[in-house]
Amino acid sequence: MSTSPDVARMKRELARLIAIDTQNPPGHEAPAAQYLHDLLVTDGFDVGLQEYKPGRVNVVARLENGAGPVFASTPIWMLCPSAKAGPPIPLA
Repeated sequence: MSTSPDVARMKRELARLIAIDTQNPPGHEAPAAQYLHDLLVTDGFDVGLQEYKPGRVNVVARLENGAGPVFASTPIWMLCPSAKAGPPIPLA
């Protein structure tokens, strides 16, 4: 297993996430949440989606670290639809 990040993969996945229309209002986070869910499951996370309003979804992800201690607990992904100010930004 490589310890180097796959920069090309990171750019591809980020570009796909940014391209999902999550503008608020009305806030269509569900497709972005599903995309993140699928990515995280593929990488071994235990992932849940929590819909708190129709089309408004939180992604909750957990990665077990074995028998070792837990040093921190932080959100893995945070969606901030209001931060999107325009059309998708090309990353290539």
